[in-house]
Amino acid sequence: MTKKKFFVCLLMLLVPSFLVPYDFPVDTRQPLTFFGQHLFPNSETQNVPVCETGMVFSNAEIVRVSENAVNLIAIEKSNHLLSFPSVLGNAIVSQTDNGFQVIYGNLEETSLLYDKANIFRFETLGKTDINSDGTRQVLIFKIFDTTEKNKNFVNPLLFLPELADKRAPEIRALLLLSEEGQLIPISQRMTVKSGTYTLCVEAFDTIDNLDVRLSPFEIIALLNGNTIASLTFQTMAAKKGVTKMGDSVELANLYSRFPYISLGTVHLTEGTSRLSISVRDYNRNRAEQNIEINVN
Repeated sequence: MTKKKFFVCLLMLLVPSFLVPYDFPVDTRQPLTFFGQHLFPNSETQNVPVCETGMVFSNAEIVRVSENAVNLIAIEKSNHLLSFPSVLGNAIVSQTDNGFQVIYGNLEETSLLYDKANIFRFETLGKTDINSDGTRQVLIFKIFDTTEKNKNFVNPLLFLPELADKRAPEIRALLLLSEEGQLIPISQRMTVKSGTYTLCVEAFDTIDNLDVRLSPFEIIALLNGNTIASLTFQTMAAKKGVTKMGDSVELANLYSRFPYISLGTVHLTEGTSRLSISVRDYNRNRAEQNIEINVN
């Protein structure tokens, strides 16, 4: 075997299998929510937000299999499985060979799949359920990593082909939250007192031809060239009653000042501080802001 062929074979082994795209489960690729998006406060614990653990497609009707899998379980909306992580309506839960559960929720019915041991890519699962006004419900689409090492929800965008989108995310506002609880809007060459603050940003992704605000994929903040925050909307898991984005970012802290995203602590010392914020979507469209702050 030549060195070139050997390198190609080795590369194929090293690339994670989920980087080979699944197929979209719907024909109309109109996302309504993205992974990690703040949905609403938890009614029982107001400081813990309820966030999207997959993605939701609007104007969905025909639902197709995204990836070959074992037909693991059918959930009927009339049977409440309290241990399941979300309200899914009629749903199909399938499991791929590499340990990922692919979940399709808000289906019109699941009875047609009762006797099927396996489901195959592009196969029609059925239609989304019908609302009381006769319109079709949204499709809930989630991917859960069941491997012993991880056991977390994974952003479906990591598995799907890229959406047709050339619009950059939007940075609506940057703020400093003082230790006294005051929110201070950040502007070019503003003056603030030295001290410790929480850096907050209001930012969201946008999609070509859709009037929606979606969670971004990545937010990076630099202070004087040093990284002070790096947040990627990639995985989410609840362990010991605490839900985290990735390994360390608690959702209760991340959305403690919703609609702002709290990026963490920043220490400002006397002089001129240069703050840079970069917000990126999964298609690598990027929005940036660079601001100089006078600190006294």
